[in-house]
Amino acid sequence: MTNNKPAHEKVREEREDAQKEKDRLEAEEQKRLDDEDRPE
Repeated sequence: MTNNKPAHEKVREEREDAQKEKDRLEAEEQKRLDDEDRPE
């Protein structure tokens, strides 16, 4: 196995990636809602 990281380090990185993805999706959703709210 080439990955010498301890398991908890790997888990922490995966959690950070998941949080980043969640933030990105929330930001996109917010932008979409803002676009809908904008008067024409």
